[in-house]
Order: sequence, then structure tokens, then C-alpha cells
Amino acid sequence: MPDTRPVERRSSAAGPWRVHWYDSVTSTNDVARLFQTTGGEWHAVAASLQTAGRGQHGKRWESPAGANLLVTFSIPAKVAPPGGLCALAAGSAVCLALELMGVDARCKWPNDAYAGGAKICGILVDAADGVDHIGIGVNLAWPAKRTHAGGGGNAMTSVLAETGVTVCAAEALGMLARPLHAALASEPAGIVSAYAARCATLGATVAVRRGSVWTPAVATGIAADGGLIVRHASGRLGTVHSSTHLRQRT
Repeated sequence: MPDTRPVERRSSAAGPWRVHWYDSVTSTNDVARLFQTTGGEWHAVAASLQTAGRGQHGKRWESPAGANLLVTFSIPAKVAPPGGLCALAAGSAVCLALELMGVDARCKWPNDAYAGGAKICGILVDAADGVDHIGIGVNLAWPAKRTHAGGGGNAMTSVLAETGVTVCAAEALGMLARPLHAALASEPAGIVSAYAARCATLGATVAVRRGSVWTPAVATGIAADGGLIVRHASGRLGTVHSSTHLRQRT
């Protein structure tokens, strides 16, 4: 079978990962699937541009070339945290890395990070052939100024907008790789508690979609499998997972 990977620009090491850098890819998650990640060799894929980046529920993820950190870290599923905990571990690690860049960020369940009510990072975890692929997009230099929500979209911000400091993708990846490795190696209970301590969703009023109906609830905790525990208006507790559509006021 021919090698369908794009032309690699360079490679580097970051923690246990061999990072493969590209100028342009469809999505880093797509290219990451082409590498054989094993127990002894983990791969990560970073790119300056994604032509078909995607986020939660198939939403398109767009970023100008060279402006932000676009990376997928791959880890063998047999050593990865179970269930939805990969995304939670990644969220905690992203917040730690952003702190190193001077940004006070909080997690929005299940797969985003926000700074001051504006989205600064998105996370997408794919699983294929015994490997978990953790796609992370961190806004470093775009948008250059904080944008406001409009037309149902999110307010957006970046490290540059929050701090006035430019951080390059390679530097940001180095800041992220070590806390991510540590978070992924944590016990499940530790992942949940670390995430809950940084989760801005807890205590917030949310709306849960069941079919075509949106039902109000209050987020009260993180379940052992990474789900969000909510209290409905009736007082009944329930758990929703990342496949569920959820709205939260940020």
C-alpha cells in the first residue's frame, strides 16, 4: 500500500512522542492514523494548516496558516485512560500549559478550554485500531483580538489576545507535552478530580438536548467515566456524555 502521508517538514521529540511537523494536512487526526503507534513508539502530528479540521459533532475547525497550535497526540488504547477520560486529561493539561503562557483558562465540559468566557482551545478524541488520537487546537496568535459571540457562535480568544505575547507552535507544544503525558498516566480518580477543579461547567445552568427538546439542568459533578452529572428541574440526577448535545452559558 502506498504511503499517503503528506511530505514531512521535520520531526522532533516531546516527552514520549515523536512529533512529525507538516505545512498542510487535511486534519492532524487523519494523518495521525497513518502512523503505527505502539507501546514503544508514540507519534504526534502537528501542522501549520488544516484544510478539513473538525471539532465536536462534526463541526468545522478553522485556523489561519501558521497562527495556532494544531496537533494530535496518539497513545495506545491499552495504556490510555478509559472511556471519556482522555479528553478530560487533555483539558487539564491544556489549562496547565496555558498557565505557563500567562493565560488563566478553565475547562468547558467535555472538550474545550475558555479564558474569560471566550474559547481558546478545542479537543477532539478519535479511537481507531487500538490507538486513541487526541486532537488539540490551541489559539496562539489568532484571533489577534478577542471576538464576541454572534449568530449562535462562540466568543473566541488567543494567547496573544489575552497576554500580548506571541508564543510559537513548537514552544507551545513543548509546554503541553509533559503535562499531557503526566495527566494521561494518572489514575482515573485523579484525572476526574483534577478536571473538576478546573471545570467552569460545574455549577452552571445547562440545556440538554433529547431528540428535538432542550431540557434545563444544573451541572453538579463529573462522573467516574468522565460524564457530566446534572440535576434536572425535578431534582432527578442524570449523567450525560460527550455524544449528547449540551449548551452552557459561558
